[in-house]
Amino acid sequence: MDINTISSTSQNAAAPTPAKNSYLDQDTFLRLLVVQLETQDPLSPMTDRDFFAQLAQLGTVQGIDQLKQSNDLGQASAMIGKTVQVFHSAELGGTGAYVDEGVVQGAQVVSGNVYILVNGAQYKLDQVMKITDQ
Repeated sequence: MDINTISSTSQNAAAPTPAKNSYLDQDTFLRLLVVQLETQDPLSPMTDRDFFAQLAQLGTVQGIDQLKQSNDLGQASAMIGKTVQVFHSAELGGTGAYVDEGVVQGAQVVSGNVYILVNGAQYKLDQVMKITDQ
């Protein structure tokens, strides 16, 4: 399919609204690269230059992932000792949501995600609604 055809088709379609936390991480990038390699035209494969350019992009994505995690951990550790309000959705089977308030006791990284510890529970940084110095 011609690139101009794709581009003119996509311009006519309504643009989807991105998700609140849309983020291209390393795993997503690798899946996209594998799908691209699997579905490429065998009579016109990707050139070496294009392949190495995508590998360089992978290195950039890895660096951005590490930088984001480091930044998030810095933000979380700066909250230690401060009083926070965190939004917490109901457990499975429950209804509604509530706000928990307490002093941040610590910060930790679990499976690449940064969490703060409040009242013995783990919360992601995006769940913090309010921070006060105490």
